[in-house]
Amino acid sequence: MDRQEYLDQISASNRPVNTKTNGKFGNILSSKITWLVVGAVALFILFAVIGGILSGSKSSAKEKMYAFNTHVDNTMEVFDNYRTKVKSSNLRSYSTTLSSLLVNVKGKLETYLSEKNNGKSETAENVLGEKMIDQLTLEKDGLENELFEAKINGNLDRVFEYKMVYEIATFMNEESDIAKSTGDSTLKEVLADSYNSLENLHNQISNFSESK
Repeated sequence: MDRQEYLDQISASNRPVNTKTNGKFGNILSSKITWLVVGAVALFILFAVIGGILSGSKSSAKEKMYAFNTHVDNTMEVFDNYRTKVKSSNLRSYSTTLSSLLVNVKGKLETYLSEKNNGKSETAENVLGEKMIDQLTLEKDGLENELFEAKINGNLDRVFEYKMVYEIATFMNEESDIAKSTGDSTLKEVLADSYNSLENLHNQISNFSESK
């Protein structure tokens, strides 16, 4: 064996192991770990978002009742201010009926809340908080502005009718939401009776509109 052959043999024996395969395996392993981490982070974010949505929608039945009653007070205050300005006697009659139905269910809900709270006095502001009260007030102001503009423009009857239909549907949705938030059969019955009465009035106004 000459000197060159000897050197070639030593070089071959000391040649590093092919790391191409190892590198490929390392890349695969690294890729899997990366995707596992990304997947875990994504799941965490997803659960956090879902949790936030659920926690945000989990208003208690009591809170929903206070919001409903405040909505009733605000809406009927505006309707009462414009009822006498409406030309149609039918619309005035429907508005009076709506007021009676809402006062009735509101009184029953207030009695229910008082009994559940052992007679302890609570206010909507304390239960709902300033942000929610501001939102309800903003909605009231919006209704007031719409009817005011309608009166100025000479189409109060049409807008008044539309807003009654809209508000009745909103009240019905709120009552349904309260009913889903409670397991109290007595409360559910009160809400069901009111819902049916509002639905009947809603249909009457809608039919009146179609006949004009």
